[in-house]
Amino acid sequence: MPSPMPTSVVKTINALLLVLVLALACVAQAQTFSVLLTFNGANGAGPDGGVLLDDAGNIYGTTVLGGTGRCPEGCGVVYRLDSAGQETVLYTFTGGSDGSGPWAGLALDASGNLYGTAVDGGKRCADSPACGVVFKIIP
Repeated sequence: MPSPMPTSVVKTINALLLVLVLALACVAQAQTFSVLLTFNGANGAGPDGGVLLDDAGNIYGTTVLGGTGRCPEGCGVVYRLDSAGQETVLYTFTGGSDGSGPWAGLALDASGNLYGTAVDGGKRCADSPACGVVFKIIP
């Protein structure tokens, strides 16, 4: 039966393995960062709800502010960024019965319809001028 390795050798091997694992983890985490879209107010402002990616590589999202509408800083938009990097504003909220302030992200069904919520708009609430809406955008 072979004799056991001295404790100091085992500790040295464990330390070298740890350094190797950490070095590999650092290499594996190397990433490239690219800005895909810059908001300017007219095309939206304050993206907050995350994005949605469809099978064609289009990115969909909402901004809380921006666009046109009767809100002081814009009422928010729903946008699409296609795989070629072209942005399209799909909907601009007016701040009326259609809502404003779409804080959350979007959901996409099999037909390509987009669903989301806006925190303001719709019918009047007891403690607020408007209670919010759930909306659907048909492509």
